[in-house]
Amino acid sequence: MYCLHLHNIVFFLKDCFI
Repeated sequence: MYCLHLHNIVFFLKDCFI
């Protein structure tokens, strides 16, 4: 998984791409 620098709790799933 690759996560963006935006470590938001709400947008955590949207910031992380499989």
